[in-house]
Amino acid sequence: MSPPWQLLIILVLADYSHRKAFAKRRKCPGSLSEDKIIAELFRNYTKKLPESDEQDESVHVQIEMHVQDMGSLNEITADFEIDILFTQLWHDPSLSFLNLSSQCVRNITMESRYLKDIWTPNTCIINAKKTSVHASPTDNIMFILYENGTVWINHRLSVKAPCNLDLRTFPFDTQNCVLLFESYSHNSEEVTLHWMAKPITLMKQITLPDFDMIQFNPTGRTLLYPNGRWSQLEVGFTFKRRYGRRFSFYNFIVKCLFFQIVSWVGFCMEPKALPARTTVGVSSLLALTLQFGNIHKNLPRVSYVKAMDVWMLSCISFVFGTMIELAIVCYITRCQNSKKAKAKAITRRASMAPPPELVRFDAPASQCSSVRLHALPMRNGSVALQRRVSNCSSLGPLLFNRRKKWCSTKNKGNGECAGGIDGTTKLIKEEEQRPLKLILPRSEATRDLRRVSNAKIGWALAYGPNANEALSGLFGWSQFLGFGLDNFSRFFFQYVFAARASTIISGAVAERAEFTTFLAYSLFVPAIVYPILTHWGWSDQGWLARGIRVDSTNYHTTYMDFAGAGVVHLCGGVISLVAAWMIGPRAGRFSPNGHATRIEGHSVPLASLGGFILMLGFLAFNGGSAVDIARPGSGQLVAKAMVITLICGAFAAIVVLIEHKLWHDKWTVLLTMNGCLTGMISSCAGCNQMEMWGTVITGMGGGLFYIGFSKLLLKLRIDDPLDAFAVHAGGGLWGLISVCIVSNQPGRGLIYALFSWSLTTILHALVQFGWQLLAAIVIILWSGLLVIPLFGFLKLVHKFRVPADIERKGIDIWKHGEDAYPLVAYGHGWEEMEGNIEQMINQHEVEKKLKDRMQQHPSTNSSTSPRYVATIWHDPDKYGTLNRRKQNADNGQNNGVTTIL
Repeated sequence: MSPPWQLLIILVLADYSHRKAFAKRRKCPGSLSEDKIIAELFRNYTKKLPESDEQDESVHVQIEMHVQDMGSLNEITADFEIDILFTQLWHDPSLSFLNLSSQCVRNITMESRYLKDIWTPNTCIINAKKTSVHASPTDNIMFILYENGTVWINHRLSVKAPCNLDLRTFPFDTQNCVLLFESYSHNSEEVTLHWMAKPITLMKQITLPDFDMIQFNPTGRTLLYPNGRWSQLEVGFTFKRRYGRRFSFYNFIVKCLFFQIVSWVGFCMEPKALPARTTVGVSSLLALTLQFGNIHKNLPRVSYVKAMDVWMLSCISFVFGTMIELAIVCYITRCQNSKKAKAKAITRRASMAPPPELVRFDAPASQCSSVRLHALPMRNGSVALQRRVSNCSSLGPLLFNRRKKWCSTKNKGNGECAGGIDGTTKLIKEEEQRPLKLILPRSEATRDLRRVSNAKIGWALAYGPNANEALSGLFGWSQFLGFGLDNFSRFFFQYVFAARASTIISGAVAERAEFTTFLAYSLFVPAIVYPILTHWGWSDQGWLARGIRVDSTNYHTTYMDFAGAGVVHLCGGVISLVAAWMIGPRAGRFSPNGHATRIEGHSVPLASLGGFILMLGFLAFNGGSAVDIARPGSGQLVAKAMVITLICGAFAAIVVLIEHKLWHDKWTVLLTMNGCLTGMISSCAGCNQMEMWGTVITGMGGGLFYIGFSKLLLKLRIDDPLDAFAVHAGGGLWGLISVCIVSNQPGRGLIYALFSWSLTTILHALVQFGWQLLAAIVIILWSGLLVIPLFGFLKLVHKFRVPADIERKGIDIWKHGEDAYPLVAYGHGWEEMEGNIEQMINQHEVEKKLKDRMQQHPSTNSSTSPRYVATIWHDPDKYGTLNRRKQNADNGQNNGVTTIL
């Protein structure tokens, strides 16, 4: 029975007892009335400390409290308001009327005005700021006197008391507020306070706008004061901030994090864009400062540092760091501009009078009728020497002693040469522009196919119950075509995961795959490949999910993958690798010598924006994996998964950024974005069972896996334009491994197992590690081997890759009839792009021919040649033979410098 009904029954019974006694008294003609009893008691009553039955015994006052309601808990004033029914009970022998009532009157309910005429223990709430008795309309005081002299007093009080707030862990704090009861007039030798059998009763569940009362603790003690010992009772109420892990997470943590991310947009801007970068940095700093002020104006001023202060100051420090980085970049840019200005001045002087030692002709100048030499300033700041010769029969290559470069000039017109081969390659890179391939039609079509294939076939293989015990661990076998499907929420969530696994592949075959290829794997992966893996790892019947029993303790090792690091990302990454390997690299991606040529994307800001959107989607991807989110308490799991995901991505991004700066001396945006995504993917397997320290291992490991896998593909000459394999397969594989290292579950994480000093726990963790490795191997083999026949068949029927001319000009117009950038608005740029690609291919052919010539002639000295540039030292005999062969092949008069190319 609830406390309000209990109190109501007590009051009704008391009233009934009073009426019954009054009725009986009327039947007892020899008894006195209540008025005469009260008058008789107070005629001989002396207001003094009651005498105890035992010698040197103090008066025992029993106290009980019913909590009726609580008004507020204010952080600014550091106090709380509470409404209570305060009950006191003691024995006063001088108020006994046993000899007057003739057993007819058991108790008398008296008016509150008689309280000032009797002795009371003068119990007070000593720490209260303000205490008042409710008056509705009269004072809510109940005074009952029993025939044996027991006094029962109940006050309905409204108390405002201080609460010593501890905000060190705000907004995830728990507060403890107390009420202290003492006798104001009597020490413990005269009055002793005691709690009743049930001291505290909540008349209803106490819920405040900001807090929940989670427990209360009544205690009693004796305190020593200068004037003696005093009995004291204490009741502590524990409050937990109810929005600490939900409202504060979104209002404070996520806001500050996004302000910080916005400040990083400045890294994507050119160093010359000083006003824009300054505006972004200062705006982010002001927004964070304003947010910091809004938080603190609702909190008391305390002398210690709060958790929110550390978070806010950390975010402000990162944003302020971007301003410092801007200042450093501006300083370095200014120094570089100064050096370039000096170099240009030197170039001008060299163009007017080039030093003769810079040029050496291997053939005597007398064989040429005229030789003119002058310097040309190049676009990249270097100096190229141009010579014009005529009627020259045998001239060797031109040697640039100043730059340590060789230039083999081509037989064209008057034999003009400007720069070396590597300078030409740089020029091609600078001029190269790639038009955006239109992926919207294929995205819409493949999305529709994924829905159909997963709904009609994939769901049945993944989660359809299988009555065959022998095959139930391998695949499901019911609910095909959606018959009998009732769990629509889980179906929708799994469809999104299946779609994610198949969309990963599009990045690996971008810019060269036929539209039929996208349609084929969009049907095959969500219908066959992904559902089987899902059944193994996530279905209750799957063999990976059921696991194995380790020892006699009935401990089962199961597959750990909370948000799809293995069945989604590792699966999609492996298929991407197979697709990129079978389809081959894009035109001009690798030279014949194996060197990778960078092909610029369309827009770095748009790619960065897409990365930020994808990061935001990962919060729902990982946090939403707690499918029972509506259950009380699951909100904390969702928030934890989101925070772990963000921090892992940050650590991975920092690792990639620092590595690229150390090895390439550049601050990269796109690779940092890929590193962040890899770190987020690494957290998918264990974001629900990982502590904050585990994000360091998981995030940094994800960044290293991305770097290693990305460089491995370049070594193997596999073209993956978006690093789909490095991001998803690298992050997914490391995620399956790292969860066995940092998991906080008993027998799951190696670090916790080692610190437990238990051989059984360590054995369980090692078996879990082996089970995760087995799962990763199975996923790699299943995903890779199953799609090879599919892509092989498409390649056989010539539906795998578009023709070379269409690839160069772009697939949007030729295949879809919808240009990404209309000719009227921007100009399509087919001719320019095709010319650039042809120049790149011709350059690769030049390098190959030079390399072949170097292998044919032992006199080749490659020790002094710059990187990626073939150098041929002049041998008059062999060079003259080659020169004559070239002249015979050309069958024409050579009016310029002869080349060996």
